[in-house]
Amino acid sequence: MSTGMDKGALPGQPRGPAAASDSPPCGHQKKGGSMLSVVSPSVLPASTAAGTESPVYQSDRVKEMASVEPIDIMWEHVSLRVPVKGSKTKKAVLLDVSGKVHAGEVSAIMGASGCGKTSLLNVLAGRVQAVNGGELSGRLLTNGKGREEGEFRKLVGYVTQDDSLYACLTVQETLMLAAFFKLGKKLGPGKALEDYVTGVINDLGLKKCRNTAIGDAMIKGVSGGERKRVSIGVELISNPSVLFLDEPTSGDRRGGRERGMELCVRVGV
Repeated sequence: MSTGMDKGALPGQPRGPAAASDSPPCGHQKKGGSMLSVVSPSVLPASTAAGTESPVYQSDRVKEMASVEPIDIMWEHVSLRVPVKGSKTKKAVLLDVSGKVHAGEVSAIMGASGCGKTSLLNVLAGRVQAVNGGELSGRLLTNGKGREEGEFRKLVGYVTQDDSLYACLTVQETLMLAAFFKLGKKLGPGKALEDYVTGVINDLGLKKCRNTAIGDAMIKGVSGGERKRVSIGVELISNPSVLFLDEPTSGDRRGGRERGMELCVRVGV
């Protein structure tokens, strides 16, 4: 599987973000622009069935988990217009944006503040609901076919920019709670569930703080980078085929940002 950045860069539209690649990205780019990531989570190639063209990837944490099929995401001529408050006019948030993300790759959407990065990410993740007076046009494809949004959302994870975690719970308690609700009895006895959570904790480098509270302004807890990794872990629990991250490095120190991106690469390929 490829470990490089997605080469399906977005066209240079006056509005809309640019997709990062090995070559200079097209579109308007500013130093220090925000970044969003689209990651195909931690999977290992398994042998393919006879006569099949697409490989099936297996989770490397718990072999009993269901196989994860690779997902390629393509968007063609996507435009999003939303009504302006207090006016009858509509604002173009996205304008004729096209691109592609391949399974097994870590891709970044980069651009200046307000250029529509989060809007595009929400469209790709199927999180844009019908907006009163809003207009969404274009094609969203999964493995080359039109997708059913309800089924697609079951296959993906989404890490928001603002973490929503319980301050009083420890790292392990937070992930165990997520595993209980998302996996239930899929892994069998409670010991298997605990072993799976331990694997996620080790993958995310949270072993040293597993018994530390998440914390908030009133409760001393984990660092900002560790908190972000816990949020990623909550989404990784369900072993999604695709993981979307909204500004995964924002608010972190330089060293933490580098470790965060190393984590995305390690989990995504």
